Amino acid sequence: KTNNLNKLNLNQREKLEDCVSSNKEIEVNNNSLKVSMQRIKDNTIRLKNLSSQNNLLNEKLVLINNEIKPLKKQFDELEMILKENYENSQTSSLMDHSDDFEKLDKKLQLLMKEKDELFNKKNQVVLNQERIKNQFNLISLQEKNLQESVKELSKAHNEWIKKRDDYKRVLASLDEQRSE
Repeated sequence: KTNNLNKLNLNQREKLEDCVSSNKEIEVNNNSLKVSMQRIKDNTIRLKNLSSQNNLLNEKLVLINNEIKPLKKQFDELEMILKENYENSQTSSLMDHSDDFEKLDKKLQLLMKEKDELFNKKNQVVLNQERIKNQFNLISLQEKNLQESVKELSKAHNEWIKKRDDYKRVLASLDEQRSE
């Protein structure tokens, strides 16, 4: 009987140590879950900001495109006029048109450069959004795995409690038999 009691006591100590270890692991997992949730919130805010910036850049791009259209039309018209004048004669009027053409060409180049810069900024925002979405998906996956680990740990803990209670009943029964 004493040997059985010693074995039960040893078994009970091992189970208590397992329980303490499980509780610590649950605490660590809960802390990790909190950190992951905060990172998700932070990345969501960042994604909203980037989306807002992207919308502003898109609006500016539309405005620049609208500004370029009439200039492009003027550019095409001047080019046609220059061509006609060149064919008709090479007089001083051609020089005037050439100056206008050069001015428009410079302005068009500046606008195209600004348009390219806006496209680059827009592409950068899109890349940042994709990176944040990927981070968000990774964090979500980690959170899901963490939640599953917590569930499994909780299930193991409940099974341990059930076994501990069963051992206590057996121990009480043995104590009762010994006192008889």
